[in-house]
Amino acid sequence: MQARLLASVLLDNSGSPLLNALETTDLGTSPSPMCGLEDSQKELCFACGVEGSNPEQADAVEKLILDVLQDVADKGLPLEQVAASLHQLELSQREVSGGGYPYGLNLILTSLTSATHRGDPVDLLNLDPVLEKLQQQIQDPEFIKSLAQNLLINNQHRIRLVMKPDHQLANSRDQAEKDQLAAIQVALSDSEKQAIVDSAAALKVPAGFRVELVVGEPKIVQPIAYTIDDRGRLWIVECTNYPASPGVAKDRILVLEDTKGTGTFDKQTVFWDKATFSSGIAVGFGGVWLGSPPNLLFIPIKDGDEPKPAGEPQVMLDGWKSNDTHETLNDFIWGPDGWLYGTHGIFNRSLVGKPGTPDSERTLVEAAIWRFHPTRKVFERWSEGGSNQWGVDWNDHGEAFFEACVIPHMWHAIQGARYQRQAGTHPDVHTYEDIKTIAWGRYEKAAYAGAMVYLGGAFPAEWRDQFFFHDIHMNKLRCETMIPKGSGYRSEKKVDFGVSSDRWFRGLSPQYGPDGGVFINDWYDKV
Repeated sequence: MQARLLASVLLDNSGSPLLNALETTDLGTSPSPMCGLEDSQKELCFACGVEGSNPEQADAVEKLILDVLQDVADKGLPLEQVAASLHQLELSQREVSGGGYPYGLNLILTSLTSATHRGDPVDLLNLDPVLEKLQQQIQDPEFIKSLAQNLLINNQHRIRLVMKPDHQLANSRDQAEKDQLAAIQVALSDSEKQAIVDSAAALKVPAGFRVELVVGEPKIVQPIAYTIDDRGRLWIVECTNYPASPGVAKDRILVLEDTKGTGTFDKQTVFWDKATFSSGIAVGFGGVWLGSPPNLLFIPIKDGDEPKPAGEPQVMLDGWKSNDTHETLNDFIWGPDGWLYGTHGIFNRSLVGKPGTPDSERTLVEAAIWRFHPTRKVFERWSEGGSNQWGVDWNDHGEAFFEACVIPHMWHAIQGARYQRQAGTHPDVHTYEDIKTIAWGRYEKAAYAGAMVYLGGAFPAEWRDQFFFHDIHMNKLRCETMIPKGSGYRSEKKVDFGVSSDRWFRGLSPQYGPDGGVFINDWYDKV
């Protein structure tokens, strides 16, 4: 537990000394996804490093890491920071959701390492005495110093691994994927093509509703985001770069149109095919707004019926981090005030501003809802806190709501508010209490995406103002109703509006269209 605590204070969030150094250094693009403590073997292993670096910088990277560790060993860390990490560690140890497994099975897996290596698994599960002792130990300013010195600095069992990337790998994989999709399309029989259509039918909805396939593979692949413009055209962002960010400039923005007024999208146009990793799109004010970290881009649209760029992309804002690709800027929506809104997760420490803005004048965005004025070019962090939320929407009364992962899932969004955080501390150190959830309770898992308050005109009146969001692990489109309570709301579970029997179904963003029908983009992937 001491090693876990040390790893936590070093790498828990962007305010942790080692993670902050790895995120802000120019020696690499982002911290390595392998950073952390591996404790499933007899001997513990602590790993840290960067990706997107050069082999020639290996000495500098190692020196950076060792300097940070030595600084912690010499100066220690504030008690408040250590106590917060210990609290998060305690919560993770007591978590009953099982991380995807039944709770009993999770206990068995937790104790398996100790049992395998002839330890006492009961001692491993008896947390209270250990946590009480740690609470006492962290009061000593020398405690964290000694852990850093003895477990890491003085540890001679240390190796350095330098991996050189294959720069042609992404292109070769991309071409192989295209060849495979082309071969699949040619080989499909009529019955197999029908099976693709039938996959939409695997999504069960309440009586009186039906599900239709709008477009699918191989015409589109990995549709991470979409929007519908004022002409009813469907704009789709593909993200074959995932999980690499920024990746290669190869992804497409596609435009689907119903040119005959039949209700079927009969025309598909490639608007742009040079996108890197992207996770948000909106159309308005003469162009396409694309969340493509580290940038928020604006691509002007040429006048006329054919959707084509009128010029090169313009960087409106930069500084968006994407070391965690699930938590960068995402799920764009135009707010009722005409601003462009989006959400952002907690484990990317983004310093956002116009190109050339010094760090001291930039806006810190972690777990947040943000907005950008499309004509005045003003950027604001609209609210702060949560986890890795993916979507926000407004009801008939102009009240906003968002969903969040891991922590309680439902939140009443208020401008300037500070909400419970999954980890770390609020940017404003004078936040003495934060706003808590309005959720009725908790579902089986805790990974959600999308936010839609239904204001379309096609559904029966009972569905208006209802909040829809996707439960990623449970393959469901959840629905909750918001009940006024005091000066705010509380959520109430209504119904699982969509339930898919296809275990690869990964709904991301429900949106109602101009006809009142609800669109869903299915990422379609195995968890």
